[in-house]
Amino acid sequence: MSRITKELAKQVAIKLTEQSRLAVEVIKKEYQQLVTDIYISTTPKEIKEAFKKHPEWFYTRGQVILDGHGFRWERVPTTQHVIANAGTEADLKMTSVFADKIMKSKRKYDKSKEEYEKLKTETENALITLRTYRQIIENIPAAEKFMPPPISNALVVNFDNLNKRISQQPDLQKVKMPV
Repeated sequence: MSRITKELAKQVAIKLTEQSRLAVEVIKKEYQQLVTDIYISTTPKEIKEAFKKHPEWFYTRGQVILDGHGFRWERVPTTQHVIANAGTEADLKMTSVFADKIMKSKRKYDKSKEEYEKLKTETENALITLRTYRQIIENIPAAEKFMPPPISNALVVNFDNLNKRISQQPDLQKVKMPV
């Protein structure tokens, strides 16, 4: 009867909770897209036109800095590069309307991420508590396809050959040490 290791339990827990992780990624992308869209909407039309004509004269960034209205220097990755408006940084000038929209999306993302982490940890702990492969498969049938196939000792080690090699080890008293 094989026992599960902590590392294997972690890997199986990750595979069992894959759908939740993917859902968190979708919510994260929505959050990043919202920040990107709001930032781009604040970029003046003239700047966008100048950027199209002469992009080499502009810094672009893959993240936006949020500060004020409940945010404190948070950096949010964007879904596309945006034109920097604060030297070499992209700093979103927060308003209460922007902050409300962004904060609602951020809280949704944080909550889904926290729920995923709890589910993954709970699944891993349950697998470790059940200990044996048989008990895991009986109590969590979905884990069976992620468990390694059972192995027998005969396939792992040839004990006859091993015992023969152990018995034929050289005797230290007969071996001459170089002087």
